[in-house]
Amino acid sequence: MASRVRRSLHVLDLEWRERRSNELETLIRAFRGIQALPPDDENSFFHIAGYHGQPFRGKGAKDSEWWGGYCNHGNVLFPTWHRAYLLRLEDALRSIDGCENVTLPFWDECLYLTNKPILHADSNNPGIVPPGPVPRPGEPIAYIPLILTMPTVLLTGETTPIPNPLYSYKLQEPIDYEISGGDQRYSKPESYETVRYPLSGLVGNPVDKKQTDLHNANYTAESERTEILNSNVEAWLEGTVNIPDDGNTPRPSDLTSVYSRYLNCLKAPNYTVFSNTSSQGAWNKDPGNSQDVVISLESPHNAIHLAVGGFYQYGVYNASPILGANGDIGANEMAGFDPIFYFHHCFIDYAFWQWQKRKGLTTKGSLQIDYDIGTGENKGAGTKVVPGYAGYPLGDDEPTGTKLTMDTPLYPFKTLQGIHFTSDDVTNIGDLGYEYGLGSLDEHLEKKPETRPWIPLIGETDRFDRSVALKKLITGINRADYSGSFVIRTYTKLPSGDEVEVGREPILSRWNVSNCENCRDKLDVESVVAIDKATLSFLKGGNQERTLEFRVKVHQFDKIFETQYPSKRIVGAPFAGPGGPPEPIIGDIEVLSN
Repeated sequence: MASRVRRSLHVLDLEWRERRSNELETLIRAFRGIQALPPDDENSFFHIAGYHGQPFRGKGAKDSEWWGGYCNHGNVLFPTWHRAYLLRLEDALRSIDGCENVTLPFWDECLYLTNKPILHADSNNPGIVPPGPVPRPGEPIAYIPLILTMPTVLLTGETTPIPNPLYSYKLQEPIDYEISGGDQRYSKPESYETVRYPLSGLVGNPVDKKQTDLHNANYTAESERTEILNSNVEAWLEGTVNIPDDGNTPRPSDLTSVYSRYLNCLKAPNYTVFSNTSSQGAWNKDPGNSQDVVISLESPHNAIHLAVGGFYQYGVYNASPILGANGDIGANEMAGFDPIFYFHHCFIDYAFWQWQKRKGLTTKGSLQIDYDIGTGENKGAGTKVVPGYAGYPLGDDEPTGTKLTMDTPLYPFKTLQGIHFTSDDVTNIGDLGYEYGLGSLDEHLEKKPETRPWIPLIGETDRFDRSVALKKLITGINRADYSGSFVIRTYTKLPSGDEVEVGREPILSRWNVSNCENCRDKLDVESVVAIDKATLSFLKGGNQERTLEFRVKVHQFDKIFETQYPSKRIVGAPFAGPGGPPEPIIGDIEVLSN
């Protein structure tokens, strides 16, 4: 039976500021406590943060043939492994004196999108944020809870502010990135402090440190950095296409904004495709699913990592990027050391639970894996183990192709009996002692048109036909050719000549993927872009004879590679220079008739 409630961090922040609750202050004290523990203490923030990636362990500490962390990505254990991870952190927080009942809250990332009309509670509408001040018209919205962007905080009974342990973390000992060929890129000195967009945290070698110092010197004002970060998160959440609704023109369906990706993932038909991007891709490429498109929970998860870590999102189409930003949460090596990671993942776990409740899959044993997802070489994508990366003991020679199951151990997390958790063990959050308070994706709120902006989604019913009309497949992109995370963006043009982004796939990757067996098994990444009939009509401007052309941008931290429209190709303007990545291939997936 659940005994504690994970609530919205926005709510806790507001209650704390209005002196109506000390729940947030207890959380701050708990984080301060575990960040002060010696790095070798199993409850220390340093020790637990390192489970996700660095500092590398076992064979993966130096051997480029192995990944030295525990985290699961791109497979069916992604939601359950991270659920066990949050539980481990929460148990550590509760080990601090005076914090025995602390509970990890979630950053409600869709709060100001899904529930703009019901930010206040009343007798007829419980709302999400309790009565209190909300931004006035024209004021910026703090999409990231204010407490996460405050460098210092003054606690009750103390006379001077302390460094805010929810804002950043200073390493208590250095981290050496000793992977062969890695050029010490992710090495960090003792006392290194984690950073977010628009700053860079690459300081592992002299060249990177010099570039980082020059870059960060442009953003010395904390208020400016916070405004830039919030604006970037807002743009990622809301997307970029602003089409007036004149009542007659079919609005394009939204598959690019992070908000729409959260809404779409809640419609995923089964756990396998819901759980990870590999299975998502296999499903979307299957000709038998040509009339459908799915989004996995891992997709919006990846996007928020990149939004906070260092990828700008166009606010307008000619916006200038902040190239060179490289926050710690933007790549898996250091993501777990930024405290915001855990509030983001708590929202991911909340969304996971919302999907479970909608599907009636909340009890132990109810989640099942479909090993027949996809066809051909894509069959079973995301359902198999690969040595060294998929959560197995580091250095274990588990055969490639071994099926992941709901009984696969979620290393390194153990039950009170000293046995490793499995996905079955963490399926029912009530068995883990917690439940979730009201959030923006609760079904009774998300389903009501008056409580969310009308964002058309593929397959939703309105007066326009939103069945899939075409699918574009972007291939020829290999992670080995790109350092770190990146975004695959697909564009076309309206009859007016304006360019419109119609597809986006965030790729959360590692700086040197050659050291990761799981990544090397899936080095080729793809983007499936589904366009429904209403959107197609809009793009063609009512002229069904008009031929659409597409192009692709691959956006890294520090550079953008662009293809050209076929009819506008300029000779001598390659996708990349000598030694650079090859040009992506834009193809089609046949859409079968009903």
